Amino acid sequence: MIKKKVEIYTVQTQPKDYEYWLTKTPVERLEAVEYLRQQYGNASNENESRFQRVFRVIKRTKR
Repeated sequence: MIKKKVEIYTVQTQPKDYEYWLTKTPVERLEAVEYLRQQYGNASNENESRFQRVFRVIKRTKR
């Protein structure tokens, strides 16, 4: 069984990883988020088939 766990911190009791990310520049933080987003996208889309995103307009004759 999976149980939900929620932890609430004050600014003074933040975990150490918070301090680590404060030392990084905003660009470095965004790069890290983008890397994680791409990793998630690659893992979640492996088994997911999608339609091809190319459309063709076909003129049909009237019957």
